[in-house]
Amino acid sequence: LKDTFLVPGKPQYLGATIMFNAQCYDAWGNLSSAMKSNKPTREPEEFLGDDEEATRTFVMGMHQRAMGVARMLVNMVELSTQKKMLDIGGGPATYSRLLLEKFPDLHSTVMDLPGVLNVAKEISADSPALSRLSFLEGNLFTDDFGTGFDTVLISGVLHRTEGEQTLDILKKIASCLEPGGKLMVSDLFTKADTKGPVLPELFSLHMMLTADSGQSLPMPQFKQQLETAGFKVLDTVHYPAPLPHCLIIAEKS
Repeated sequence: LKDTFLVPGKPQYLGATIMFNAQCYDAWGNLSSAMKSNKPTREPEEFLGDDEEATRTFVMGMHQRAMGVARMLVNMVELSTQKKMLDIGGGPATYSRLLLEKFPDLHSTVMDLPGVLNVAKEISADSPALSRLSFLEGNLFTDDFGTGFDTVLISGVLHRTEGEQTLDILKKIASCLEPGGKLMVSDLFTKADTKGPVLPELFSLHMMLTADSGQSLPMPQFKQQLETAGFKVLDTVHYPAPLPHCLIIAEKS
């Protein structure tokens, strides 16, 4: 196992993921105080550009984790007729990179914070699809998403939002999509009563410890928000076990 996952340069190397998890260890040690104060135990901006080393560890860790999930996603979607995708909060650009390598007519714009994109560009430098990959500095909460896209991917991002905040972002996504455009949401979801599955529930605790807002998304409420924002849900696909993620595919009405 160590030769597979702990040797730098190997395809399944998880060193940065382990290092980031180690950085989160102290946060979990302060769970009781976080629950009392309802505030994160670490400043999330550390990992999003304020601290260059922490940001690099975070983005590289996201990339290493995403390689497994993204390989699943590319086989769960059909984008052969799609041309212009926006990857919102695309982080290391792992999903865009693998999708572009599978669908040769697709172009993708990865939108994220400047410090995150600096690492994403480094990761993507050797991609055979680099000429169809572009980067856009932007903030999920404060910036518009542009117009003219026929596809939007938002993976592992909406769990940073809650309630009306989630709906506002879905409405912005609808505004950037052409009629009939496709939205793909890959994330962690809970049931209607928010009692399970276990991993999404634990992840909601993790968000409380490491972010100003966020939770695993309540599935029925989220689908209602999609409809309110102008989308029709086409499919709901659960990733193969043991992955706890779910992919919702919707179309702009």
